[in-house]
Amino acid sequence: MGPNLPTTAANMTNALGSDLDFWVDHDGELNERFSAWLAQ
Repeated sequence: MGPNLPTTAANMTNALGSDLDFWVDHDGELNERFSAWLAQ
């Protein structure tokens, strides 16, 4: 089962990274834009 898990080391080479600093810096703006889009 291990080789099929997304967090296996071999599978992590193709994983998308997540930049925590980006989300901290842009959280408010992105939430506003998402809410505006959702309200359409």
